[in-house]
Amino acid sequence: MSKIFVAVLALALAALTNSAGAATWEHFNADPAYPSHEAAIADASRVMRQARYPEPVIRLLTEAMKKPGVRTHVTNDMKLDFMRSGKSALWRNVEVKFKKPPREASMEYSAPSEEWTADWNGTTWTVGIPDVCNNTYGKRGPRTHDVSTPTVSQPPAQVPVPQVPAPVPQPAAPVASQYGLQVNYMDDRPDGYWTGVYEAAKAKRAENIARPDINKQWKSPYFEVFTSAPSGSMLTERKNRPLDSRFLIRLLKKAPVLNIQSGDSAAERVRKYGEFLRQYQYPPEENVLSAKSVSTGRRGWVIVPVDMPLAQFEAVVVQPQSFGEVLEPLIVLYRRDFERLSNPVHIWEVKAR
Repeated sequence: MSKIFVAVLALALAALTNSAGAATWEHFNADPAYPSHEAAIADASRVMRQARYPEPVIRLLTEAMKKPGVRTHVTNDMKLDFMRSGKSALWRNVEVKFKKPPREASMEYSAPSEEWTADWNGTTWTVGIPDVCNNTYGKRGPRTHDVSTPTVSQPPAQVPVPQVPAPVPQPAAPVASQYGLQVNYMDDRPDGYWTGVYEAAKAKRAENIARPDINKQWKSPYFEVFTSAPSGSMLTERKNRPLDSRFLIRLLKKAPVLNIQSGDSAAERVRKYGEFLRQYQYPPEENVLSAKSVSTGRRGWVIVPVDMPLAQFEAVVVQPQSFGEVLEPLIVLYRRDFERLSNPVHIWEVKAR
């Protein structure tokens, strides 16, 4: 299955041709960047920064994208500053040259899209998401003026302009991270496959507690099992067996510290590790930066925007609001996970049997 996926992906990449620093968009939905419209919105500010859009523009467009955009179309001969493609590619200087079917030469060929705009420094900046592939794109043009404003035929009378003190520069507000967290919830396979994976990982945890370097490199292996990037098979499973449940998402200012000493007995190591996990399960109120309850809904997934700078928190804790309902009652993500994993970062919860 993985070989087939790689082959299809290789063919899809050929749909965007690239030469001398420019690219051409020729085919619809050949190499989608995101699984959903919501995922594209959650990653938009990061993409704009990668495309080197000015920070004031990014803030304006990010705020605009919190509301529905304008319905429009991407048409041939349009010029785009950038366009996302595939897992991580960012194409620049993109020219739209859709390949028309032979019998459609006399018809308009376009891609329906949603766009948001912002005016800054005499330029109208636009970010858009096509319905067909969710590949975020950006473009710019001369600032558009409101045609409803009447034109003054006579020059205004000269009125003395009072001297106004120059505004005192204010420190820039911290920029929200615009990373996202996607919670996926599904039923186990009929043969209990995921239950077996979870039990094997729990057994591995017991081995890890005895490691001499646990304080530096400790990992609860079952966290890894349920925070992997979405593969084709996992997405198919979730689509076939989606479940609805509520989860509590909390951002912690500081991540608890595990302090196991080399001379600690096996019982003391277990006690310290249990206390370490309880600090995640029941964090003190002063350590909780934010908390929200979300539902995966009938489709079995939900995207939660991380709407504050990464520098303000160290860990994210995901817990089901009904204990005993899922295999993993505690999933922890760290700030570094948002920097190195896919965006949005995926976690996978499986119903306990």
